[in-house]
Amino acid sequence: MEVVLEIGQFVRCDLLAWSGIDFGGKRRILRVFPTGSIQGKLQSDELSSMVIRAYHGTRIIFCTRSEGEIEDAPWRCVRMIEGHTIPSEEVRGMPGVRLPHLDRIDLPKSMRTNPDLGSSYPLVERFDDGESWTFGSRGIPDLVNHVRRIIIEKDDGPRVRTIGDAERMARVILGRAKDLAPKALSGLVDVAALELGEPDGSALRAWVDRG
Repeated sequence: MEVVLEIGQFVRCDLLAWSGIDFGGKRRILRVFPTGSIQGKLQSDELSSMVIRAYHGTRIIFCTRSEGEIEDAPWRCVRMIEGHTIPSEEVRGMPGVRLPHLDRIDLPKSMRTNPDLGSSYPLVERFDDGESWTFGSRGIPDLVNHVRRIIIEKDDGPRVRTIGDAERMARVILGRAKDLAPKALSGLVDVAALELGEPDGSALRAWVDRG
């Protein structure tokens, strides 16, 4: 399955991905340019380790769902922060981070994951609670070979989603329907999600599923 890309404005990033951990197996390259053009594609089942090249002030978010809120499934964010990157080997090149195992935390310069530690990256409940150079959530599935979406954007603040008036009203109505007409709830959710369209419809479904 081809990985879905969400690219912010004016970002420059290279992703070198390998199908095996420790940069082994098949390699693919994806290049993103400030103009919005993209070269290359990534396949979800061939993404186990990665080298990221991007300017400081960029963040890359790996999601195990192709749509909806990133917090509704396992995800990981990598922030390009000075002091947590390795310099480029090229003049005027971009700093980088090495991820020899997408589900583990290793030093940004690591060529191999540490099998003795096997530590996860710092876990947070909400994206906006993350503070270090990498953080996220864990669950089923793992990130290795299950990344469905990659978000590349400026690291310029929180990702608090703004709820529009239509979705807010739908939440009120569905909240009442859950108590007064639970058998009709599923059909009402379908109608409301269809009217809202994407991505608000998926966000509404996720909100209902969370109870």
